[in-house]
Amino acid sequence: MADYYGVNFTKFDQNTPKEMADVAEHGGRMRVQYDSYEASTTGATKTIAVARMPKGSRVWQVILVADASGSTTSTLQVGDSGSAARFVSALKMNAANKVSAMYPKVIDTHNAVTLDGGMSGAGIDSFGHEYTSATDIIVTVGTAAYSGTIKVAVFYTVD
Repeated sequence: MADYYGVNFTKFDQNTPKEMADVAEHGGRMRVQYDSYEASTTGATKTIAVARMPKGSRVWQVILVADASGSTTSTLQVGDSGSAARFVSALKMNAANKVSAMYPKVIDTHNAVTLDGGMSGAGIDSFGHEYTSATDIIVTVGTAAYSGTIKVAVFYTVD
């Protein structure tokens, strides 16, 4: 017997009468939206819509993979209209095949990528982020132009 119970565990196991936990949080099916974009000198501070989260969805992981940009200062980040870096903080795309994700946090070090073990983007607030209305997930090109392939996968639950 446990000393304490999580919020959802309490609902379906400890409460009388029993309650149903939100299916996006407990027992939901994992879904993925994947997209790619071939940027041809996309100008600085441009956005690219790559997914649309339905109302009630919760995001669990976002993965960004991109080609080398040709610029040592070009960055990409992934977020939404509320926070451009909600899921993936700005990362320099100056080396081929860089991968960044919500977790583990990716640190850019002189054309290489190392893992920090923390959360990218908005940290703990990005993990399980719930959308109260349909919202687009966007990639934002930073202060320098970018050209190359961008691929994004968004893993979420909704039902």
